[in-house]
Amino acid sequence: MQGKEAVVFKGSRAGISVQVDPEAPFGAVVEELRRKLSAAENFFQGATVRIELGNRQPDAVEQRVLRELIEAHGLTVVDDDPAAVKRVSNGKPRRTATEAPASSGRGALEPAGEPCLLVRRTLRSGQRLEFDGSVVILGDVNPGAVVVCTGDVIVMGALRGVVHAGARGNTDARVIALRLQPTQLRIAHYISRSPDGQMPGPSGPEVALVQDERIQIEAYVP
Repeated sequence: MQGKEAVVFKGSRAGISVQVDPEAPFGAVVEELRRKLSAAENFFQGATVRIELGNRQPDAVEQRVLRELIEAHGLTVVDDDPAAVKRVSNGKPRRTATEAPASSGRGALEPAGEPCLLVRRTLRSGQRLEFDGSVVILGDVNPGAVVVCTGDVIVMGALRGVVHAGARGNTDARVIALRLQPTQLRIAHYISRSPDGQMPGPSGPEVALVQDERIQIEAYVP
């Protein structure tokens, strides 16, 4: 895959299409998409976008992350490609992301199924975020920061703080991060702490979930 772009933007009179390489690792897709959106944010502002996935079959987490990442940069995702409708949103209409007050640095989302909060910043030491639903963070969670929510936690960066997903007892909740290195990780009533001493960092995106009555961490594979 060397030299091949994970994400390609193509423009037409109908708007912009975001073409995703179906063979690219999801972490690479997210990183390249975020970089390109940030680099051309003023140019793309207010445009309509169609996501083209080829034969890629994203799961619900990937669907949410791709859409919210695009909408967070002021673009509107449309589902005028029947195949994209099926893969990206299962044909269900979704409203565009709306920004919370600037002082909070957060955007509130309501994807199909459950509330979701989009956080467009890094959480620093001493900051605490609580939400009734799932949380997507477009940044890092630094040591000393705390995230507590009743649904999933998705961090499009490094997770090095404390996180509690499924805080009301939802053992199906998951924690996903591009670099999963929390000081403490909780899912429902299960607790996992980082080992003492220096450990090699993860080589790619990872997911933490409850299996066999304990929290297990494994490579995130779409």
